Amino acid sequence: MATTSTANIGPQIADDDELRFSDSRRPQLASGTYTVTAAQSLDGAAIGVPSTTEIFVAGPRCSLSPDEIVGVYPPAGSIGAFATALPHIVLRRATLPWEREGEPGGVAPPPWLAVIVLEPHEILAEQTATLADLATRSASFPGLTPEVGDDPTEQVRVVDIDLATARAVLPTAAELALLAHVRQVAAADGTLRSATAVALSGRIARPDSTNIAHLVSVESQYSGGVHWSRNAGPSTDRVRLISLFRWEFVAQAEPLHDFLELAGNLSAGRLHLAPTHGAPIGGPTALAVESGAVPVVHHTRDGQRTAAWYRGPLVPAPTMIEPPIRPRRADELLRLDAATGMIDISLASAWELGRMLALEDIGFASRLHRWKRHTVHAERSNAMAAAHSHLGLDDVAIAEFDLADWFDTRLIRLVSVPFGYLVPEPAMLPTESIRFFDVDPAWVAAVVDGAFSLGRTSMIEQQRDAEDRAVVLPTIPTMSGFLLRSGLVSGWSGLVVEAFGAEGVALTPKRIDRLAPNVLLALFEGAADRVELHLPPEELHHGVHHRPPGGFAKVLGDGQVNVTMRDAARGVIDVARLAEDLAEQPRGSAQHSDAFALAMIEGAPKVTFDVGSPR
Repeated sequence: MATTSTANIGPQIADDDELRFSDSRRPQLASGTYTVTAAQSLDGAAIGVPSTTEIFVAGPRCSLSPDEIVGVYPPAGSIGAFATALPHIVLRRATLPWEREGEPGGVAPPPWLAVIVLEPHEILAEQTATLADLATRSASFPGLTPEVGDDPTEQVRVVDIDLATARAVLPTAAELALLAHVRQVAAADGTLRSATAVALSGRIARPDSTNIAHLVSVESQYSGGVHWSRNAGPSTDRVRLISLFRWEFVAQAEPLHDFLELAGNLSAGRLHLAPTHGAPIGGPTALAVESGAVPVVHHTRDGQRTAAWYRGPLVPAPTMIEPPIRPRRADELLRLDAATGMIDISLASAWELGRMLALEDIGFASRLHRWKRHTVHAERSNAMAAAHSHLGLDDVAIAEFDLADWFDTRLIRLVSVPFGYLVPEPAMLPTESIRFFDVDPAWVAAVVDGAFSLGRTSMIEQQRDAEDRAVVLPTIPTMSGFLLRSGLVSGWSGLVVEAFGAEGVALTPKRIDRLAPNVLLALFEGAADRVELHLPPEELHHGVHHRPPGGFAKVLGDGQVNVTMRDAARGVIDVARLAEDLAEQPRGSAQHSDAFALAMIEGAPKVTFDVGSPR
């Protein structure tokens, strides 16, 4: 069985992909109990007695798997220009908001999920309660119809708010239907790439404040188009809601950390060590540092301690170093930097790392050893058969080499290479920076040969490895890319990165990985001249615009629609009224959730970097 690996290449979109909206995607069977009757007939005459059975279709009710959440906007834990945004959540299963009903009955009942945004002082409690104790003397809850498989002791996360807040932030049933839609990304040929459900809040994020967003269940809590809290009696002062997901963010009236500002303020440059505190570096040392080398402590084989240069596979400019010889030990790859008189351990370190990575993977090491042993046996047997043809010996087939993918993914794409080997000095990658690099093929060849060298002890084995390596191992392509260390990585999980070479040709991504919460590595085949950072279409957000002296408007082309507020003090929009006003605009009806979402969408920013390679 072959060893297989994969390298992440991040979110991908094509220029001809289409973003489509639909108002809902209702499941063929919503959650609930169904009666199935089976009967037999022959030539129209009934045979036997019909049999009846009940089946129960169970869907999420009091909790959601983390896998169901694709993303949220504004990003969880972020600080930025969100004071005009309508927070939303993207759900992986496109039918999820309609698998239960907000108001039972009717042809198209509203969704059972709503996004509400709260300020900390509006939350009376966030806690867990058992399914049996959702309604208590301390909080009002309309109750849930018992279902098959209910466990009264199940822990449910709840949020308690006061009655006035509930009446303000919970939408009407008509608004609930407008605030959920389906996004589809389709290729030019109509092939559906993805379909997700989106639930919006009807409350604008509160500026200069922590905003706490909850995805809550409103299953069967509407009657006559309004939430039960609207008609609650005076004894109700604490409304309880089941919270299926929660996230926080800070919206700033004067943005400091929005996407464009973060990207625009990135420190951009090539990947090498910069002078400390502006101290000049001159002479041969400067040349070594500018080529990506850093000084490291080197312990020689006889125990002496000295300084040496180390340069990783990510270099600021293409190197002129010849591919390494096929050594039997790492010392054979030590080089003397004549300009500075220091030893360069780069290739020796890469070769030794390759051996360690190969030995660490026991399954790979044993299969490589077996393949080499079988190949030697087959070659000797076939040579003997050729020398003694009169004996009629059959040739032995050479075993297929099934480890090429391991070398490609784990080593050539640098997946298994520790970060300290990629960036040997943290100062090479400061906070809020993007650093461009080329991949040194000599370094990659050394790490590949180190892994392939297992069992190489003699001159004969050295020669055989050199011959086999040229035939069975994948070719090392020309590669380039960048490292991004920024809040862009942690704040925008759907960040799309693209690179373009000469004449604007898009480069094929080899690997796009988050190495840390705020560090992204992007590796492309070819030499990059331009890099673009942007968000995929399915992560576009929705929002309004400020309209002095304190109101809001929705700008559509050359015109705008004033936003009517249902509760101006809390920033709650009259969504139904806004949909009616948008319907009068040239962009067409907005009285369905798909048209409303399209009208309320805001463009996704894109930032372009000129790599500025010294090639």
